[in-house]
This record gives sequence, structure tokens and C-alpha cells, in this order.
Amino acid sequence: MGLLDNLNKAADKAAKITNAKLSDVTNKVDKVVGDADKGSVLQGMLGNYTQQDIKKVTSKWSHMLIDEEYVISAYKLIRDEIVITNTRLLFVDAQGLTGQKKAISQIFLDSVVDVKYTAAGFGFDDTDIYITYISSPYYKAYTTTLLTYHFEFPKKLDVSEFYRFLVQLSVENRNRINS
Repeated sequence: MGLLDNLNKAADKAAKITNAKLSDVTNKVDKVVGDADKGSVLQGMLGNYTQQDIKKVTSKWSHMLIDEEYVISAYKLIRDEIVITNTRLLFVDAQGLTGQKKAISQIFLDSVVDVKYTAAGFGFDDTDIYITYISSPYYKAYTTTLLTYHFEFPKKLDVSEFYRFLVQLSVENRNRINS
């Protein structure tokens, strides 16, 4: 057996190992991308929220709910969460290395006055929802302060129900505030 034969065998063996590793990496990437709509790290890195089970969220955050308040929907971004109740939107910001410390802020549903929806496009585009709300406690004051909060959702997540809910709220709130 000559040197050329040994080199060819070594090259064939290296090619087989490389193809096997490439196939393994490709399968792992495909799994991560396939799991993207199920709350994987990739969606979190992209800044996307994924929908959560209402029963689990209710059990987890029941101690933060006021009397007669209940969870309507919830979304999660790696460690952070959005919990939508019948009275407010709760934003749970996990802080620190362990995420044990949580900062919770809220937007009361009766303060939402406008909603903007941007549909996902081609490629890595996401679905965006922008909520404009009154941040001052007196909604009928001569001067009000408006703020906007931005959400990004994966394109395959159907947020139309959430969007319609927010639009209905904004219409009702505008009518109530301006009457």
C-alpha cells in the first residue's frame, strides 16, 4: 500500500467524520429552529414572546392577583413574562444572574388608548404590537402623559386575538374618557 492510498483512506475517513458532525450540527440547528415557536432560547435571543399555559401562569402568579382578577393570557421571553389579566397587563422582569429577583410593573387596561400592529414579513421579521397608554393617574386631566410599550412575537404565533382584545379596549377607553 502506497502513500497515495494511505492519504486517500485518511481523506475518506476525515470526510466521513466531517459529514457526520455536519449532519449532527444540522439536526441540532433544525431542532432549535423547529422549537422556536415553542419558547426556545432562539426566540428569546430574537426578543420574541411565546404563549404560555394559562393554568400554569395562574398557579404561579395567583399571589399577585387582586380580588376578582384572573389571567386571560400570558407570554414568556426566556425569563421575563407578560401576564394579561382582566384588569391589567403585568410585566415580570427577572433580574440578576439567577432570575430569582423579579420586578413587576403594570399597565391598567382602562388606560390603553391606542394599539398599532405590524404584521410579520418575509424572513426573520416578527409580529409587533405597540400599546399606547395613559401613564398619569388622572385620565381626564388637562394634560395627560402617554407612553408606548412594544412587544415582539414570533411570526408563527397568532396574536390576532390579543390584538383584537387591545383594540376593543382602546375603543371603549376612548369613548369612556371622552364622554
